[in-house]
Formats: sequence, structure tokens, C-alpha cells
Amino acid sequence: MADRIPAVSFFGVADETHAAWFELKTQGRERFRPAGAGGVPSLPMTDIDELTGLFEALGADDAPGWADSEAEENIPQLARYRFLRMVWQDIDAWSAAAPDWVEAYRKAGLAGGAVERALRLGLTPGELGEIAREVAKETAFGLLYGLADPADGDLPPETEARLPGWCLAELSPEGRPTGRVLDALYEDLDEVEPQGPTGGAA
Repeated sequence: MADRIPAVSFFGVADETHAAWFELKTQGRERFRPAGAGGVPSLPMTDIDELTGLFEALGADDAPGWADSEAEENIPQLARYRFLRMVWQDIDAWSAAAPDWVEAYRKAGLAGGAVERALRLGLTPGELGEIAREVAKETAFGLLYGLADPADGDLPPETEARLPGWCLAELSPEGRPTGRVLDALYEDLDEVEPQGPTGGAA
């Protein structure tokens, strides 16, 4: 099943000819082969049933809706969902694995003292996990927003105009660029948020 799900890659838009592709997988990140400008883009998937099945495999609540959007609007929704699913796995880990990281921080780490004081004041590992999860969510939103809009407004326009940008591009299951970009991912972050308990300890 996993070999039919598109991957996503970063590339700098200022140097597309020699862009280095990086495939982002749920189980870590590994360097992908460079893609030259002469490569032929792969055609996006359009089979509704197959798309729906893949969304269901990823755990999407409205798999048919996501599949219809991809097929009818030519939006790389499967790649978008896969990427945001990975983001949420990292966010939720701060809550679900709170007892583990709290104990690790108590033994070592720059925040060990703060964690120890919080526990002495009566906060539980689960409560610390919920706080950490919210911080992780806000950080993820900021990164996704910056991915969509590199200009942060703190530089003169003449300097901004000379700087490279970036985008997140879709790869086919075979590892070839499809020509589609995953834009404004921050807009769907809340929609993909897992429902139900996150697994934090009491």
C-alpha cells in the first residue's frame, strides 16, 4: 500500500535545474536523487476508488471527500494529507509519550530543572504533555505558514527580492516530480488533527 502513496520533496525555487529532492517519509527522512529540469513529470493519480482506499489507509475521516477533491480539482490532497499526518504524529507524541520524555528531561536536558519544579508544584506528566503538545502545534503552524510565505516582513523589499524561496513539491510513488505543489498546508492543519484522546498520562 505504501508504495502507491505519493511522497513530498523540498526544493529551492531559485535553482530548479539543480534542485536536490528530499523525500519526507513517516519513518524518518532520507535523501532522494536529484531531479533535473529535463525530467518528465509523472501524471497525478485520478482513480477515485484507489484514492479513497489510500486515504482510508492513512486514517482520513472523510476519505471520499479528500479523494474527490484530488481527482476533480487537481489538488495533491493525498500528498498533503500524508505530510500533515506525519506532522500530527510528531505533535501528538509530546502528549502520548509524556511519561517517557518527562522522565528523560528530569535526568538530563536543558529543561530538566523546569520540569522538576513543575512536578513538585503538582503538575502531572500528562498535564505537561498537553502543554508541550500545544506548543508543538503552534510551532508546526508557524513552520507551515513560513513554508507557504517565505517573506516575514523584517527585511527591506530590495533585499527580499534577491533571496531564494522554497516550496514543497509532490513526487509520484516512483519518485518523479508531478509538477504539483503542496501550498498553504497551514490551512488544513486543524482539519487533519486526530480526534479523541491523545494518549497522555494522567
